[in-house]
Amino acid sequence: MPPIPSLSKPPAAHLPSNPVIQYTPANLLKWGVQRAAAFCKANKLPEMKVYEIQPKDWSFDVCAYWRQSTCYICLKHCGRPAGDTDTRNWSWPGAVTDRTPYGVVCHELGHHVDWHCSPPETRGPYHGMLCQQIIEASGEKAVSGYSPNPAEWFAEMMRVFITNHALLHAVRPRTWGLLADRWEPVSDDCWLTALGPGVPQRIIDTQLKR
Repeated sequence: MPPIPSLSKPPAAHLPSNPVIQYTPANLLKWGVQRAAAFCKANKLPEMKVYEIQPKDWSFDVCAYWRQSTCYICLKHCGRPAGDTDTRNWSWPGAVTDRTPYGVVCHELGHHVDWHCSPPETRGPYHGMLCQQIIEASGEKAVSGYSPNPAEWFAEMMRVFITNHALLHAVRPRTWGLLADRWEPVSDDCWLTALGPGVPQRIIDTQLKR
């Protein structure tokens, strides 16, 4: 694998204006499904099915959940990509914080990986013992604010590993090593490239502070 770039210095790159229309919920869901499929194929994992549920049929506070190799997601409850001036929103596809449909699907894929790669006798409804093993071996703090238990800690780490493995390498190197020993990354080896076009400078700056 090529050397992983550090986040110690701001990237010298020209970034275009944010093409907001490109980052629609539907497109972000499509890209999330494609990334999940690519990761499963590269690592010979069972397919994860993804079903979009309409708001009128959704009765949960969360935006998605995983059960029996299937991700159920309601786009209305997912986050939107941050803008240049939307100071309360720090979410961006492939960033440390990513509540968009893209990140949500890849988070649920983390549960999928945990469940399928854990011994059958340790599996619960949506996780196995692997998440606990990784968190104990890593000893690193959560990568995001949503990690109320080992299963969610692991799913969030996997989300970043799946969407932007170079970023995870920079901010949580021990966890990256444990995951890279088991699974092949499918994101770009440059963390900035993996963030895609139009990423606001303030989102880049936030990654550098991790």
